[in-house]
Amino acid sequence: MTTTHIQINQHAPTNFFINLGVSLGLPDDLVQRIAAGEAVLGPAGMLCRVHMQPHKHADTLAAFPEVILPIAARELGGDDVVKLLALQEHLLTEYGWRLTLSNLGLLCVCPLIAAHSAEDVAAVLDRGQTIARLALEVLVAQTDESAAVVS
Repeated sequence: MTTTHIQINQHAPTNFFINLGVSLGLPDDLVQRIAAGEAVLGPAGMLCRVHMQPHKHADTLAAFPEVILPIAARELGGDDVVKLLALQEHLLTEYGWRLTLSNLGLLCVCPLIAAHSAEDVAAVLDRGQTIARLALEVLVAQTDESAAVVS
């Protein structure tokens, strides 16, 4: 009986990512890459990654999707920081998402609450890409304004 339980746990991540791939319509090679923790191009054209950790219940996983923006944190400074903090507050209060830094050095958005099923992760990634585009529009608009002032 214990052996069966261990086998379920060992296969849970594989089944999870297979179901996630089906939910997102991803080909097998992208499913393997996202299961390995790599960033892949999501359905809306933004980089996505899924961080996994065991949940308190041994046979479930907690997934933390991440949508990566094409903006490096080092590109922002001065007045941009004030706008960045205002954007962070808006994302937290309106959407329950946080603006943070990916291990690639790029800004990213992540939900505050973990998802526990592949279908939930797919829905969260879809929503996250919309939220990331909103954040990107705000940040690009502020960069364009800064460039216009310098010119």
